[in-house]
Amino acid sequence: MAFFVVRHLVRRHRFLRQLRQPRLGPEDLKRLLDDGAAIAVIDLRTPLDLMADPVRIPGALLISPDELDARELPREAAIVLYCTEPHEATSVSAAGELAAAGSLTRVHVLAGGLEGWRRLGYPVEPVAAPAGEMSSKP
Repeated sequence: MAFFVVRHLVRRHRFLRQLRQPRLGPEDLKRLLDDGAAIAVIDLRTPLDLMADPVRIPGALLISPDELDARELPREAAIVLYCTEPHEATSVSAAGELAAAGSLTRVHVLAGGLEGWRRLGYPVEPVAAPAGEMSSKP
């Protein structure tokens, strides 16, 4: 019984630590993009999610969470991850994995995800990739 309690507490601690990933508000991201800052915006939605809502933040790379690999991400740019999960769960998890890999230091989660971006009336663009196909090119 004690083993299960300890295991639960360890998992909870890891989850809460992941939730502390640095967040970047949509206003801040928009300002940085408008200023031409070196930022790689990554849309972590699955092909099924994209079929339901085939738009993205302009210029965002479409990379499914399973294909996200720190070795292929630009090191000179800040990385901003977004999804449509409540509390940015997919983005937080992916940011934690990238941070654990140790090779990227400027990884942020977009607060509010795609919906937070849209709520402020910021532009979106249609997804160019056919439904069911992911592409890492904007």
